[in-house]
Amino acid sequence: MWLSSAVDILLSWHWAVAFIALLIVALLVRRPFLQSLLLLVSVFLLGGTLMTRQLEDIGDGYAAEETVFDAVVASQPVMKKKVMQMDLWITTASKPVKVKASVFRDGRAERLKPGDGIRARAPLEKPAYYKYSTFDYRTYLLRHGYRSTVFLYITDWHIQRVSLLGLSMLQRTQLAVLQWRQQLIARYRSLGLSDNQLAVVSAMTLGDRSLLTSELKDDYSISGGAHILALSGMHLGIIYMVLALVMGVRRPRNTWRFFFSSILLMAAIWSFVVLVGMSPSIIRAAVMLTLLTFVQLLNRQAISLNTLAFTAFLILVIHPMSLFDVGFQLSYASVAAILVFYKPIYGLFCSDSMESLTYPVRFGRMLWGLLSVSLAAQLGVAPLIAHYFGRIPVYFLITNLAVVLLATLILYCALGLWAFAWLPPVQSFFAKALSLLAECLNATLHYIASLPGASIEPITLNTIGVIACYVLLLSLYLIYLILRKSDGHS
Repeated sequence: MWLSSAVDILLSWHWAVAFIALLIVALLVRRPFLQSLLLLVSVFLLGGTLMTRQLEDIGDGYAAEETVFDAVVASQPVMKKKVMQMDLWITTASKPVKVKASVFRDGRAERLKPGDGIRARAPLEKPAYYKYSTFDYRTYLLRHGYRSTVFLYITDWHIQRVSLLGLSMLQRTQLAVLQWRQQLIARYRSLGLSDNQLAVVSAMTLGDRSLLTSELKDDYSISGGAHILALSGMHLGIIYMVLALVMGVRRPRNTWRFFFSSILLMAAIWSFVVLVGMSPSIIRAAVMLTLLTFVQLLNRQAISLNTLAFTAFLILVIHPMSLFDVGFQLSYASVAAILVFYKPIYGLFCSDSMESLTYPVRFGRMLWGLLSVSLAAQLGVAPLIAHYFGRIPVYFLITNLAVVLLATLILYCALGLWAFAWLPPVQSFFAKALSLLAECLNATLHYIASLPGASIEPITLNTIGVIACYVLLLSLYLIYLILRKSDGHS
């Protein structure tokens, strides 16, 4: 993308000087509109400064001739045909080096798990492009903090106890969380969940997608249900509501009990965010819920679009490379589209002022509300999905109706399973229900994915095409606002 090219060409101090200069000009300008515009551009320049600084720290990667190094497994190994793929942190360097490793499969490699130490002798290579592929693998690795890649044959490594003192506190915490997550997955397995059931439940409740097979991913992608496998606002919202009910956060405000309950609730929410790996979508949801709780304490009303923009700003200040993360882009595009397009789409057949005295009318309004949310979200993410994945699902409305119901039941059953861990018969009941629901979800999406014309593909949409699509959507929304204003609506 053009932004990526600009970041690669300019140095961090170029961006910093431009940011400071424009910020000073913005503070001196007295015209509100011009000042807002200059502040907006200065925020963009701040992003360029932070992003370029991070890229300069990573450089173009790290290479070394055949060398001996100690490393610790920093991700759940993923089984491929002939290799096990995993992240490593090399601990014998002056500061930890993040490496994408491919380890030739044997019994030892298949038993590796997060936190295990190894000693290896192999050359480290800089991230490189894939031959015969349009995917920019080198840039992807660099933006995600990988400085090297390594291939380890059977005789290149052995298990070794490795000191973690060279790792930062955050890295050690991440390792501890990964190990705990694997224990929870093992508990799922011991309760009877297996294969695709376990893969889906682990992805939806623990953020671990390492067990998903390519066939299962295809079913969810083609049917339009892939978003349910990535923890997001829906998942966290259900957990938030259950915990709020248990802790009494919904009781009268401006009391010490409400204050302390809110603090405990936020601590529980952020602990879950850390447990599931702190993906951009789950962090976005957690920040929004935190801001919502904060404004409730102040008895103020949150502004949704402003809140969404503020969460994006916070995440990008902390980790600028998130801007190029596909999950980050899809998460914010879908939520922004819901906030912008939901009311216009819902208003095509319903209005908030409509009296609904009969149950069929109420059910119809609820059903159309769900469909309106799905349509709005799909409008927001369709250009990105076409750009990154080369397809657009056709039956996404049917998929989302099934996904919302089954995913909600799965999350409630998972909460029940862990809440009654102290009562094995009840926990076993929830485990059986969880297994049945996951199997039902997989079968439903497999059926939808196998329908004729389930997706439009292949689609080739470049960056300019993506921008044009969003300009068109924005233009349509502006036309809607103009027509609404001309009809006398406020």
